[in-house]
Amino acid sequence: MRFSQFMLIAGSLCACALTPAQAETTGQQKILASKSEFRVCADPDNLPFTNRRGEGFENKIADLMARSANQPLSYYWWPQRRGFLNNSLNAWECDVVIGVPTHYEAARTTQPYYCSRYVMIHRAGQGITPSLLDEPRVRSLRIGVVEHTPPLDMLLRRKLDPIVYFSNYDGVSSSPGQIVADVAAEKIDVALVWGPVGGYFARRQAVPLQIEAFEDIADPRARLAFPISFGVRRDDKARSARLAGLMRERAAEIQAILRSNGVPLVDDPVQCAPLHQQAAREPAPLAQLVTDAVPSSDVGPAHVQRVAEQTSPPQDSESNNIDCKGTETMQDIQKLAGGSPAPGTPYTVQDGKVDAKTYTGWLRYSAFCQNCHGTGGVGSAIAPDLTQALKNLNKRQFETVVSCGLKGNLGTGVMPPWGDNPNIHPYIENLWAYLSARADGALGPGRPQQLSTPR
Repeated sequence: MRFSQFMLIAGSLCACALTPAQAETTGQQKILASKSEFRVCADPDNLPFTNRRGEGFENKIADLMARSANQPLSYYWWPQRRGFLNNSLNAWECDVVIGVPTHYEAARTTQPYYCSRYVMIHRAGQGITPSLLDEPRVRSLRIGVVEHTPPLDMLLRRKLDPIVYFSNYDGVSSSPGQIVADVAAEKIDVALVWGPVGGYFARRQAVPLQIEAFEDIADPRARLAFPISFGVRRDDKARSARLAGLMRERAAEIQAILRSNGVPLVDDPVQCAPLHQQAAREPAPLAQLVTDAVPSSDVGPAHVQRVAEQTSPPQDSESNNIDCKGTETMQDIQKLAGGSPAPGTPYTVQDGKVDAKTYTGWLRYSAFCQNCHGTGGVGSAIAPDLTQALKNLNKRQFETVVSCGLKGNLGTGVMPPWGDNPNIHPYIENLWAYLSARADGALGPGRPQQLSTPR
């Protein structure tokens, strides 16, 4: 898993030039420096974790660990995007990442030095409770959530329409604290955010904000707490052991730094078990995890039925019967017939507003596809412009690409398969509706407004 799934780190490519001094460093110099300095890989502008001015809580922990090791502290700055570890830690430009998910597969990690969780932030006096997501009134609230995070999955399972905040990508600066600031400014009612981010920025608002845990009553096994460790190169056993020793010696001081920076700490061995341990202890049947929960009161049955009809794919959808054999390349896809086309367009757009089916397609696209294919499907350095690609694909071909993925001419992966992903596969028709509206020029690239439905 990428960092972004836990700690709001964006999942797109970053083009950052090395300074001349960095570019001229030889391999031998890097090895010598790794033995004499406490070299930290860090993002230069990623509060509350790190920045160049040393204001983040990971900066303070790095300083503590360097002093404990009797080594000078140095940083190698690289924004935490896709490729962060390859361009920093694995390139021997630095040796330690201060915060990675425990047992993160791309690094060797120590035992966790803290565990935190996603939290709910809101203004006082709103009557917000930990079970809010399972209360009927949740549909009347403006809920902010960050892309690629567990709370977004929870909201989508309930067919809610959250306000999605996006992490930094393609060099675009976006403060992770904006979602908290918007709660204080009453632009949204509730923010569901990673605890260290929420706790840090909530303290810096002009109005008092409440921070509390929230639960998923419909699925109590939903994962919201994660342990965090120090990370080193996978073969760097000796450094990992030294860090573990320093961590034990300085545990009280590390905890003090975390608390002083508003990090919500969780002390629960079950909630904070590393992912592989929790999976072994509590296997979760997929069917239970993707159940759509709908409030049973305060929402009329006719309204619930309309929403279900507009946002759920038909039971006989052709995308449920995709055969992925023999569809590995685009040449294979182009041989597929279009199936049985429905009359008219798959979307409704009126004065920039869209029907619920198309809106859900935008929501799914923004949450799961935008990092690669760009805002509104306009493409990026790593994925094509879908507004043009759809002009040469019929519906059946589109469904097959999304379900089965694609390989490039050299046999390498280009498009990953989403056919088994419960957040995408049931909504392929919604994606088709949204992207068709974009390809036809009927809809702009931004967040659309949803057409109101009669009650």
